[in-house]
Amino acid sequence: MGLKDSLKDSMILLVGATVVVLGCYSDLNKEVSLNVDGQEYKYNTFSKNVTEFLHNKKIDVNEWSKIDPPMDAEIKDDMKITIDNRFSINIKDGKKEKEYLVNQGTLENTLESCNISLGEKDILNKELDEHVKPDETIEIVRIVEKEEVALEDISYNVSSIKDSNLLKGNTKIVSKGQSGQKEVKYRVTYKDGTKILKEKLSENIIKEPIDEVVKIGTLEAETI
Repeated sequence: MGLKDSLKDSMILLVGATVVVLGCYSDLNKEVSLNVDGQEYKYNTFSKNVTEFLHNKKIDVNEWSKIDPPMDAEIKDDMKITIDNRFSINIKDGKKEKEYLVNQGTLENTLESCNISLGEKDILNKELDEHVKPDETIEIVRIVEKEEVALEDISYNVSSIKDSNLLKGNTKIVSKGQSGQKEVKYRVTYKDGTKILKEKLSENIIKEPIDEVVKIGTLEAETI
């Protein structure tokens, strides 16, 4: 056999080996779709099962993660794996209560993800830096302070004048009294929408009251 024939045979063997390797690679390398909390990802993997795949791709799951198919399922080409790391919690916000699906994290992060903001004086049953847990109920007591202005009447006084020309026991109004008016500013505190405290801050008299003047008879009736 000449050199030319030897080279030809070697090339045939090399091509054949390459085809075999590529065939094996194609059989072992599988395409997997991964959906994590609604986000879709595409991977190529040589992993044998779901557990190995998640480990190789450094994908974290936790004790309440819902994984489909199961962790021991064999990886197949065009396989779809779904992971839902979210869990349910209840948030009682004032007088309203609602269930939310959330990811693991602190209460502060959880409230932010649920688009719930806090007021300066609101009260929580849990610290903001504590982690939330599945099926937990978070309570928010809403404390709101408002400045409110009210117009209030000022009662008038009644002054009396003794009148010796008026029979005893009789009265006569000389001038009618008139109520005054004042503007009063209050700081009002509400707890979950219910008024719990009212503090007077200031008052301004708009109209002074006018006293009522009454004559009181002192004349003794004549006896016959």
